[in-house]
Amino acid sequence: MALWALVFFSLLCAGLYSVVSSYASIMKRLEDRILCRYLAKAAYYDALSVLAGKADPDKYDNDLKLGSDHTSGLGSGKYTYRIIGEENKININKAPQEVLARLPGMDKGLAEHITLSKLRPFYVKEEALLVEGISEEKYLGFKDFVTVYGEGKVNVNIASHEVLKALGMSDGLISQIDEFLLGPDGKAGTKDDEAFKSADVILTALKWISTEEKTVILNLTASGTLTAESKVYSLKVNTEIFGRIGPEYDIITDGRRILRWIE
Repeated sequence: MALWALVFFSLLCAGLYSVVSSYASIMKRLEDRILCRYLAKAAYYDALSVLAGKADPDKYDNDLKLGSDHTSGLGSGKYTYRIIGEENKININKAPQEVLARLPGMDKGLAEHITLSKLRPFYVKEEALLVEGISEEKYLGFKDFVTVYGEGKVNVNIASHEVLKALGMSDGLISQIDEFLLGPDGKAGTKDDEAFKSADVILTALKWISTEEKTVILNLTASGTLTAESKVYSLKVNTEIFGRIGPEYDIITDGRRILRWIE
């Protein structure tokens, strides 16, 4: 009987330990998540102060410099974030069919379905998956190049090749823009990197440009499609608490309020 009692209590203790251990693990993860959310909020307010200081030419005089990592510690936690102008993408709510049709994974038929969709304007770009003909595979092809925020302008300083090509620019013109932005040393992230101060100076800044390419720039500038600054920003935030990797956050802001918060 003593032996059976010992076995019974051993099993009981093992069971209780398993339950308590699982509960403690859940509580620890929950605590980490709560603390990391505060870290993400701290990163957001830190980013607002950075955006407010954009006018300082020695720091962040253009959106290219904002893309570097910003890291700070807070108690037992740490956060790292990058600020990316949301105007480096095509606004799916405002872009014409011919621009959307040139995006990766898109064609004229899908572009027409999007522009004629009753869901437009979309509140989040994931709503494009509800448009006729757009499968998950096709969506994955263009999702990184579209946005639903901003006025529909594209920041020439930070736009990708895919986005500039969708605007109708040739590979040669895009290469010239890249060459200008990289500066004399041809390397990104160095002190001699350049940036267009406004869309109006693009033609004067580029050395070799054909009549056709000049016409493209003039049309994009006249229509107000091109810009050299952003008004809406995406914050990519990574958190760490007690030496453990925490959740990642994607925050969209216009510099005054949060437009979207994804954890």
